[in-house]
Amino acid sequence: IRTSMAAVLRLPHATAEVWPADLDRLRAAGFTVVALTPRADAVDIGTLPSGRVALLLGNEGAGLSDEAIAAADVAARAAVAATQIIATG
Repeated sequence: IRTSMAAVLRLPHATAEVWPADLDRLRAAGFTVVALTPRADAVDIGTLPSGRVALLLGNEGAGLSDEAIAAADVAARAAVAATQIIATG
């Protein structure tokens, strides 16, 4: 897997050129539009039904805008496992 890691880990992605109309095109193609957010009122991503999903992703600092989250069909959060970091020096 080492030599082909980039190909193995690649996810299909697209950039919305006409916002938010492109979300309607996704819905028409059978996708559920899911906004990823750490908000407490978002559902756990593991509880979403299976099917075609289009994820809306924000940047690490600001995340998604309120408008982007409102334009999605559902807001979901992905739990991050707690880890312990041990620094050795």
